[in-house]
Amino acid sequence: GDGAVAYATNCSGCHGADGAGVGSAYGFTDGAVMKTFPVIEDQLRWVYLGTKAYADAGVTIYGDPNREGGAHVTGASGGQMPGWKGSITDAEILASVCDERYGLGGGDQESDEFIEWCSPESEIYAALLDGSATFDNLHEVFADKGVLEIGSTPIPGLAERP
Repeated sequence: GDGAVAYATNCSGCHGADGAGVGSAYGFTDGAVMKTFPVIEDQLRWVYLGTKAYADAGVTIYGDPNREGGAHVTGASGGQMPGWKGSITDAEILASVCDERYGLGGGDQESDEFIEWCSPESEIYAALLDGSATFDNLHEVFADKGVLEIGSTPIPGLAERP
C-alpha cells in the first residue's frame, strides 16, 4: 500500500499509472524492471541518485550490463531520471521500488527478495521508516542479511547478486 501511494505521487507522471512507461521513461511491466535491475540495491541507488549523478560520475551503464535486449545506457533514452535523494525519504524510495518490482512489474511475492525488502514484515523497510537506517548505512546495519551498499556514489549495476 505504501509503495502504490509513493509511486502514484512521485513516479507515475513519467512511468505511467500502470508502469508501462511514457515517452522516454522506461516501463516496469512484464518483468522488464527485473531484467534491468536483477539486484534491488542497484535500482534503489539509481532512483536515489538519478541520471545526472551517474553521468557526472562517468557511469555509463546502470543496472545489468548483460541485460537481455541490451543494457540501459545512462541518458541514452533522452529521459532524465531525477535523483530523489533529499526530496522523499529513503523509506518512500524503497516503497516505490517495491511497487515497481512486485506490483507493476509482476515479481514473485514469495521470493526471498520480496520477503526481505518489501513484505509488511520487512525489517529493512521498518528501519528506513523509523530512521534507524538510511541508504548510506543500510549495508552496515543489515550486514548479516547480505545487503549491498547503496550509498551516495553511482556505481555500475550487477548482473546478479554476488
